[in-house]
Amino acid sequence: MIHDLFGGSLSHMQAALDVRSLRQEVLASNLANSDTPGFRAVDVDFEATMREMVERMDRADAASAASTTPSRSLMDALTLRADDSTSIGNSQNSVDVDQQLSHLEENALMFQVTAQIMARRFQSLRNVIEEGGRGG
Repeated sequence: MIHDLFGGSLSHMQAALDVRSLRQEVLASNLANSDTPGFRAVDVDFEATMREMVERMDRADAASAASTTPSRSLMDALTLRADDSTSIGNSQNSVDVDQQLSHLEENALMFQVTAQIMARRFQSLRNVIEEGGRGG
C-alpha cells in the first residue's frame, strides 16, 4: 500500500537509512580500534551498496520481498572497502582519527537529511488525508 503511494522511493530511502546506520557502526568500530596494532580501517562503499540494494528491490516481487528481511538483504549487498591510505606510527594502524570523525559527522548529517525527507513525505500524505476528509 505505502509502496503504491510513493513508488519505490520510500523503500529506497529506508535502504539509505539502513546503509547509513551500518556505516556509522563501521566508522565507530574504526575509532574504537584506533590504538589496535595492525588494525586496518574499513568503510562502507555507500554508492555501491545502495546500487546493489536498489537493484535487488527493483527485481524483487511482493512475495519474495515479504520473505526477505531487510537486514539480511543489506548484509548480502554490503560493499566494504579497506582504507590503507594512511599508516600511523609504528603499529601500522591505518585509522586516522580526524578522518574517521569527519566521516562520522558527514554520515550523521546525511542520515538526518534522509530522515527529514521521509518525514516530509509522510506529512504530505497526512495533509492529503486530512484535507480529503474535510472535502465533500
